[in-house]
Amino acid sequence: MASRDLETPPEVVKLLEIAWGYWASQVLRQTAEMGLADNFASGPRDADELAGELGLHGPTFRRFLRTLTGMGILTEVGPRRYALTSMGEALKTGAPGFARSTIIGLIGKLVSPAWENLDYSLKTGEPGFEKHYGKGLFEHIMETPGLPSLFSEIMVGIHGTEPPAVAQAYDFSGIGSLVDVGGASGNMLGHILSRHQGVTGVLYDLPHVVADAPALLGKFGVADRVAVQGGSFFEGVPEGYDAYLMSHIIHDWDEQECATILGIAIAR
Repeated sequence: MASRDLETPPEVVKLLEIAWGYWASQVLRQTAEMGLADNFASGPRDADELAGELGLHGPTFRRFLRTLTGMGILTEVGPRRYALTSMGEALKTGAPGFARSTIIGLIGKLVSPAWENLDYSLKTGEPGFEKHYGKGLFEHIMETPGLPSLFSEIMVGIHGTEPPAVAQAYDFSGIGSLVDVGGASGNMLGHILSRHQGVTGVLYDLPHVVADAPALLGKFGVADRVAVQGGSFFEGVPEGYDAYLMSHIIHDWDEQECATILGIAIAR
């Protein structure tokens, strides 16, 4: 048997890399959900001391920290003593980019039941999320304390540099007023208005979704130029404004619902 017959085919290597990626993502999920990075606020930590504070099994936790070191999230600065890297700093609660919230939302316990029911979706065409929870994603978010705020942070994290790029690429200076339909926390509108000083805005989304918007708009320095309105774009949108913006809205709904949303928006 030739030696090349014993080599692992590159296609198999690639498939295993994808499979092993699940292991890494689960370590990352656990790190985010337990808020581990927040425990390094005062600087490097001793592994055994931190394990005691968190009520964790010392030897297992040390192996966990070594894994995070290999992933570039921690660095070992002494025997059993660890510190956050710049990537680890990004996992702190509320850090720019909201990586922690986004990771929890993308691969955390909220959505894992949907993936576990992927076979159901393939057979029926229905969302696995709804099979598990008995309701749609947005309804579940609305009815679960804390989730609306988490979801707003997830949206900021997912869209990253897109809002400032949109604000830079398009000339909004020719309009006096802009309605961001389904604008969530106001991240997109905040970037646009901070770049175009002569424009006023209306942030329009469900009441529980826009609840945290004033704080974010305040950070942009545009809160005094934005009217925050709660409502459903299935029922109507604010009337009488110069322009209307929808960003990452249509893909969430089926064809009939998309037709309803667009019909209401166009009628304005």
